[in-house]
Amino acid sequence: MEQQKVNELNVILEALQHSKAGAEKENKHIQEKKVETVCKLDETEKILLREKQKTTFTVDQLTRGALLYKKLGLEFEKVGKSRLKLNFTQIDPMDHERLFFFLVFVDQNDKYHGKSGCECTTTTNECM
Repeated sequence: MEQQKVNELNVILEALQHSKAGAEKENKHIQEKKVETVCKLDETEKILLREKQKTTFTVDQLTRGALLYKKLGLEFEKVGKSRLKLNFTQIDPMDHERLFFFLVFVDQNDKYHGKSGCECTTTTNECM
C-alpha cells in the first residue's frame, strides 16, 4: 500500500516537473518576445521623435519665411479649393499699403495658369 502511494506521488511529481519545464520554456519565449517588443517600441519612439523634430523645424522655417514675406509685402492666400492668391504691398513708393495681386492655379495637366497684373483698390479689394 505504501509503495502504491509512493508510485502515485512519483507519477504526480513527474507530471509536475514536466509541466514546470513546459511553463519555463513558455516563460522564456514570452520574455524573449517582450524584449523584442520593447526594442521595437524604442526604435519606433526614436523614429517618431526624429520626425517630430523635422516637422517642428519645417513649421518653424515656414512660419519664419511667411512672416518675412509678409514684412517684405508678400502674402499667400488660398482662394476657393484650387487657387492661390499672391498679395503684394510695398511696391508703390507713394503708397506702401497699396495692394497688388495675381491668382495662380494648376490645371489637371499640372500646368500653371494665372491672372497677373491686377491692382486692387485698398477700400474695395477689387481688381482694376
